[in-house]
Amino acid sequence: MTNIVGNAYKYTPVGGEISIHAYVRDAKMYVAVSDTGIGIAPENQKKLFSRFYRVEDDPAVYEVSGTGLGLAISLSLIQMHEGNISLDSVLGKGSTFTFSIPLAEGESTADIGTPPPRIAGEALATVLVVEDDRESSDLLKLMLQREDIEFLTASSGEQALRIAREKHPDLVTLDIRLPDLDGFEVLQLLKRDVETADIPVVIVSVTQDRQRGLRMGATEFLVKPLDEQRLREVILPLLDRRETVVIAGHDRRLLDPLRVALHLRGMNVRTARRGERALDLARDVHPAIVVVDQQLPDMDGYQIVESLRQEASMAGVPVVLLTEDALHEGHAWDGGEGAGPVQLIVKPVFVEELAASIASLVHGNGVLKES
Repeated sequence: MTNIVGNAYKYTPVGGEISIHAYVRDAKMYVAVSDTGIGIAPENQKKLFSRFYRVEDDPAVYEVSGTGLGLAISLSLIQMHEGNISLDSVLGKGSTFTFSIPLAEGESTADIGTPPPRIAGEALATVLVVEDDRESSDLLKLMLQREDIEFLTASSGEQALRIAREKHPDLVTLDIRLPDLDGFEVLQLLKRDVETADIPVVIVSVTQDRQRGLRMGATEFLVKPLDEQRLREVILPLLDRRETVVIAGHDRRLLDPLRVALHLRGMNVRTARRGERALDLARDVHPAIVVVDQQLPDMDGYQIVESLRQEASMAGVPVVLLTEDALHEGHAWDGGEGAGPVQLIVKPVFVEELAASIASLVHGNGVLKES
């Protein structure tokens, strides 16, 4: 604590501010030290906890005496208490160093206190790292370090399932060897739960069973030891997705592969098995397109289309309606001025062709690609 506060003081100019926040989350005590100082460039953040390292080519750093050992010692002490430390910093704006340690047995684990605001503003993407080895977890986060990414961590399968339901991260990295549940079992449970099925999962493990993972719904399978460039090539495009597709259907033989195919085309996917849930999702996420199976447990596809058209904020959203009525194959209609197009596609349909058509509608000129 002394080292971290001391650094904040040394590298914050006269007139700046330093604040300390303490709070409890997920049975851990967090202490965050924020400053409005010189900040740290992204390329230097990975090296910051190395012994004797000082930021290169920055006169503001070398104006202050130091050995480059303070943060390395702090990290060592925190890890001795089974804790972790993270950094949120923007050059010229300031830094927040946050360390956490597990609460003592018997202490209340209720959430208390408020975290500081992010230096870089609100995170644009959230990654849940499921890994029981702390060093592996820290290494993965360092490899993916970016100002707009927030990391959540889980060291067990049960904890991962709970956090995924509560926080709904944009992506999950999943180790297979966990202390309680097998990683494949965690993947299966994530994909079976309607609240988490749409979250992309990238397996990161020493276990080499790629085909099994992909069959079960993983978006990609990376084998340890990790190659940083390959890790970033796989994960960052998944986090940079902007368009969201809402899919309403109850046939998992179509839902699961379509979800993966759209993820690989750079789209967010949210799924629902009931019409009312699909409408709620559409209101919440304002999707680029809605894909609806004609028959759902609580209403049919036409009712969903009519409900969308009756709400001003969603009337212009394009809809793909999957039907078994061959008489309407390829049929499209316009619901009136300001209404988005509705395209009927007859089942059965090839997943890759359907994904390509959806991507064409999202990225193109509002007309489905002819297959």
